[in-house]
Amino acid sequence: LQHRPAVARKWITENYKLGSAYRLVIDVPPNFEMNIDGYPHRGHYEGWYFSDMPVEIYPSDSDKQKIAGWKYSGKEILDKNLLLSSLSTDVDVQPILIH
Repeated sequence: LQHRPAVARKWITENYKLGSAYRLVIDVPPNFEMNIDGYPHRGHYEGWYFSDMPVEIYPSDSDKQKIAGWKYSGKEILDKNLLLSSLSTDVDVQPILIH
């Protein structure tokens, strides 16, 4: 699995009829702390999600004051909590930083 993740995703998709898989990239500063689906994460993130799987992204309490919201797919969401109800394409997300 570690050396051939695309093959594993394809096998899971076909055998469990989960639909297509899409890449989510969250491009934040290296020390930025956030939660992705309730799990803490620090810095850049890349993950794969099957269609119709919601993704929730929000800053940790310590970094909440550093952002005004999020940008993705040409949209700006001025809310610190971002809920992507489902992915139908690869998505790149960036925080809107407060300077």
